Amino acid sequence: MFTSKRTILKVDMKTDVGNSREVNEDCFDFRIPQNEFELRTKGQLFAVADGMGGHAAGDVASRLALETFIDCYYSDSMSETVEANLENAACAANGRVSEEARRNPEKKDMGSTLTSAVFLGDTMHVAHVGDSRAYLLRDGRLTQITRDHSWVGELYRRGALTEDEARNHPMGNIITRYMGRDGKFDADIYKERITPHDLVLLCSDGLSNALNAGQIRKILLRHGPSRACARLIALAKRLDGSDNISAIVIRVKRVEGESFPFWKTFRHVVGSRRFQIILLMCAVGMGFLLLAARNLRDIVARIPW
Repeated sequence: MFTSKRTILKVDMKTDVGNSREVNEDCFDFRIPQNEFELRTKGQLFAVADGMGGHAAGDVASRLALETFIDCYYSDSMSETVEANLENAACAANGRVSEEARRNPEKKDMGSTLTSAVFLGDTMHVAHVGDSRAYLLRDGRLTQITRDHSWVGELYRRGALTEDEARNHPMGNIITRYMGRDGKFDADIYKERITPHDLVLLCSDGLSNALNAGQIRKILLRHGPSRACARLIALAKRLDGSDNISAIVIRVKRVEGESFPFWKTFRHVVGSRRFQIILLMCAVGMGFLLLAARNLRDIVARIPW
């Protein structure tokens, strides 16, 4: 996907070990391409992951998942859509964590959630696995974009639990989908049009289990990304703090519709590995056609009429 629009963002991100844990198994990462062409074809990516498994496995799982996911998403691919790239990246991350768990018996139970947001032009693409969350605040209204992949989340969606009951449920930490899982794997992909002044929150369940939607909305309405991150984590620690807490707050400042020179697009396309492979295949195919045509002329020339 190629866009002539540039998304201008203001971002802050923070993580905290919380009040009870010795190790922070949460991890966040981002990539803002410095290459103009990559910026307009891949966009800006932000992601948070929450590892699990204990014995130094959770922090390894979340870091591996994020590194693999981001590297795969930005790998050379000219024809895939953003959605397809995100799905491929999620599958690669799942496979990488699964492989690490198989190679190390002491880490056999390792896994990780992952929730990411790609900002490309006037569109946000969200990839999601597990119970970390993505929220959107627009015109004073807070919307949870993602759906928790958990047993308690399913009960809440069916109306069997209230929001507070779901947040405080003793089985709230049992998730049904995560990175590092063998067998069939799917990530949820969401697509949302963005407008100036939108606020996006990516967070681990250490934050969303401690604060309700009203508390999150109030802080996002009152503060910019930097102060909002600090206030969200501080309040989550004060009210609970039993888990690691991570937050990424992103404000959409504006979407600029600049033209992108054709010669730059052409230069990057010609320089891509995929284009070079296609060009080589075309050259080989053309060579076979020319050889066949010459042989056909020789055969025709020998036929007596």
